[in-house]
Amino acid sequence: MKRRPICSAARRLMSVPPLVLLGMMLIIRSAGFAQESRTLLFQEAKMAMDQANASNAVLLSPSQYRTAMKYYEQADEDYEKGKSPENIRERLGNSMKIVEAFA
Repeated sequence: MKRRPICSAARRLMSVPPLVLLGMMLIIRSAGFAQESRTLLFQEAKMAMDQANASNAVLLSPSQYRTAMKYYEQADEDYEKGKSPENIRERLGNSMKIVEAFA
């Protein structure tokens, strides 16, 4: 079996049309952007939930805390399913309204 020189792989890569390469780069970049977007989208709600946990909200009002967690988890599921950011923000907002009562 004859081994091909390494530069043949480079030649094959150079033969790929520029638009295909651009598309591949955009797909790779969008994966990183999606994770960053999740961080930005959930940041405020996460801080509110952390504050609620610090103030023992689960002990003060278990049912309200469960409802807030339900909204937060639904927002997380919606994000994973690729649903609209507006829908996710609405669920996070509902969660934060409940949680801010504990602050």
